[in-house]
Amino acid sequence: MIYEQKTLPITKLVSNSGQIAGVPKNPRTIKDARFNALKKSIEDAPEMLQLRELIVVPFGDKFVTICGNMRLSAARDLGMKSMPCKILAEDTPAEKMREYAMKDNIAFGQDDIDLILAEWDSEELAEWGFELPEEEVQSSKGGSPYDTPKEEWESQVEKFIVPPFSVLDSRQGYWVERKHLWQNILGDDALGQSRENTLAAADSLVNNCTKGVSLFDPVLAEILCKWYSRAGDKIIDPFAGDTRKGEIFARCGRKFFGIELRQEQVDQNNKALKGKNLPVEYACDSGVNIAQYVQAKEANMLFSCPPYFDLEVYSDDERDASNAESYEDFLAIIEQAFTAAIKQLQPNSFGVVVIGDVRDKKGYYQPIAADIIRIFNKVGMGLYNEHIYVEQLGTAPLRVNNAFKNRKCVKTHQNVLVFHNGGGKIADKFPDINIETSIYNG
Repeated sequence: MIYEQKTLPITKLVSNSGQIAGVPKNPRTIKDARFNALKKSIEDAPEMLQLRELIVVPFGDKFVTICGNMRLSAARDLGMKSMPCKILAEDTPAEKMREYAMKDNIAFGQDDIDLILAEWDSEELAEWGFELPEEEVQSSKGGSPYDTPKEEWESQVEKFIVPPFSVLDSRQGYWVERKHLWQNILGDDALGQSRENTLAAADSLVNNCTKGVSLFDPVLAEILCKWYSRAGDKIIDPFAGDTRKGEIFARCGRKFFGIELRQEQVDQNNKALKGKNLPVEYACDSGVNIAQYVQAKEANMLFSCPPYFDLEVYSDDERDASNAESYEDFLAIIEQAFTAAIKQLQPNSFGVVVIGDVRDKKGYYQPIAADIIRIFNKVGMGLYNEHIYVEQLGTAPLRVNNAFKNRKCVKTHQNVLVFHNGGGKIADKFPDINIETSIYNG
């Protein structure tokens, strides 16, 4: 055996400063933020020190640390009294110690970042001190995947929360950080799932909008309502789903009214909102009847994430667009509901629809986004902006191999269609944006 295993007093351990002939001093350094992350890692899981001991060698009445100098420094800073060690034989050749010191710090494998983002939560990774590449998740305190000076990028985030570009990238650090802030405020979703399940499901807006539980990205809801409505405005939705969007709008200083076809969902919504004293209201009905609940010109904004045709069927109700027998029948329900809602908007107002095309049974895309543009144009709302919402990869890396056997790419974006109904200069109604970044928490 070339070593013995023993727990040694930390006073007997010294860092490698080159005191052993033929063994260069430890080449590793660590910055404050990384050092603090290492200390937190040790505090959170001290048993890891037992699983990966320091490698040391006797030197006089001390032991020089060949492998694990950073851990030793962190443990000493934490006030630990002893450390698990593997003690090399005193006559271990210097060339072997050089080899151990370098190989201990070499990462031979390569991280599959897509798989890491799919299987681990970015907040956990940050807590554990794992650094994602800059192009994957940017620090919320600056940095850009584009050739933009850091100061300019930071100013855009400070002013708008998310830079108002045509591409909205939910993988960026500023987005991820704010999303967790919202999730801490919102807690469990309207159907009573645990927060852990909620976070696990929230990586894809497709899942959010098409599964029985609507887990709409809270940051997307926040920025769109703040960009395209004003404090005190009333937002309506003929395809409301659960409480997530409505609660976010209310916490952003808006009022919300939504139509939801399923009575059980409305009951869950009312239960989730009980005691929160938020200006959010739901009615159980078909979205085509929204004019029975909202007066003409009463609303200031339309915001909706309607069914994605039959990608997920919500109910067996014949009025349910997701239960339509054909794509044409689906469009007829969508058109009736949106036409009715648009008529309740004041002049110089925006309508926002989050949608994505879905494949038919033959694998060809149904052009839902294009058809919604046609529907809105027909009743006098022109397409004013189109954002592409880029989702976190979620399970996409796990699905791509099977999907691409039939040359189907895995969709990781959605269309955010922004319409305007005319009736005045937008700049006159909507003042210069300098968004209040705090979130009302009730």
